[in-house]
Amino acid sequence: EVHGMAQRGGSVVTHVRLGAKVYSPLVEMGTADFVVAFEKLEALRWLPYARPGATVIVNDLEIPPLSVILGAERYPTDITRRLAAGDRRVILLNAQEMARSVGNARCANTAIMGVLARCLGPGIAEERWRAAMGDVAPRGTAQVNWKAFSLGYTYESCR
Repeated sequence: EVHGMAQRGGSVVTHVRLGAKVYSPLVEMGTADFVVAFEKLEALRWLPYARPGATVIVNDLEIPPLSVILGAERYPTDITRRLAAGDRRVILLNAQEMARSVGNARCANTAIMGVLARCLGPGIAEERWRAAMGDVAPRGTAQVNWKAFSLGYTYESCR
């Protein structure tokens, strides 16, 4: 999202369902195979959607909410442990660093998508990912986005 809450630093959630029989665009609580988050506290916030044994892919980034900045609350120090509870697999990565290493820090989301693609397995062919990226990447950024995606795809924790 580029408007509304995302622009104001608020929380944004997107549900994605894949399969032959999808009857609703929403994922029920406790049924998600994956939770993907761009920030650690957001991963914790949306964790109730994960099923036992789910994979949680989370950017190793902490953005304190206003309540923490104002001193009313503390940023949790045990997020990674809490994410892993319930037999969940946690993949923690530094997506900003991955994106910077390919020349564009704005490609952090694409690196995270590469991690997810690897975890999803061979069901979606590489050429489909590449074509989709070409369709949605801003003009002139498809190549750098593909590099970030590839870094995520080969990230050690996904193997």
